[in-house]
Amino acid sequence: MTVPALALAAILLLWAAVLLAFATPLAARWREPALRHPVLIIESDDWGAGPLQQADALTRLTSTLQAIRDRSGRPAVMTLGVILEVPDGPRIATAHCTEYHALPLADPRFDTVRAAIQAGIRTGVFAPQLHGQCHYWPPALLAAA
Repeated sequence: MTVPALALAAILLLWAAVLLAFATPLAARWREPALRHPVLIIESDDWGAGPLQQADALTRLTSTLQAIRDRSGRPAVMTLGVILEVPDGPRIATAHCTEYHALPLADPRFDTVRAAIQAGIRTGVFAPQLHGQCHYWPPALLAAA
């Protein structure tokens, strides 16, 4: 065999080894879905436990998204990144900033927010996803207080 033929064989063997070593992740990437037409993805974080004014914003978003339909009549969908709790400032202050206390999304104070989220889910315009338990690492919050 000539030197160029050996070099070509070595390169082909090297490529075969690389492809074999990474066969599983390459196959997974190859099978990823591809869309025929461009799509618009709407995603927004930090919904849930927090300011009560977001209930009105969520209700308006539900109406807006319901009014936008694709060719098949399906409404526009927005992914909501949901936060499950916020710090309970008054309780933390009562504990002299030595104990962390939280207000969970299940607290009755957030009933209107939860109802607005659930209404959007029922109508098919909200797709909730967990964005986080809370936005603050409790020990860091207490240390800064």
